[in-house]
Amino acid sequence: MTDVCFGEYYQNQSSTTINRVTLIVHTDGAPLVKLSKQSIWPYFASLVELPPPARDYHKNTVILSLWTSKVKPDPNTFLHETIEELQLLINNGKHVGIFGDNFLNSHSGD
Repeated sequence: MTDVCFGEYYQNQSSTTINRVTLIVHTDGAPLVKLSKQSIWPYFASLVELPPPARDYHKNTVILSLWTSKVKPDPNTFLHETIEELQLLINNGKHVGIFGDNFLNSHSGD
């Protein structure tokens, strides 16, 4: 199995932007209590630029949102606000310092 960073699409995108930050978004539901029908659905993000297995360490995983319900969430509803926030970040840009490197996202990615 090959890592995401070695994929053709990622390589093409990475060559056009210095200090790109890429997220892998993942989720999985779990019952809150064995006797309850309530479940919790966390949506997580991992940074592709971190090497595996560090990418999957809990301390390197970002919680984007949580959903508790008796039914599986509709991803469109569940992630609506998170997607809006990420779009604002893409459109308006942010400076983020990570380990002394300065990351800037100041374009819409056209």
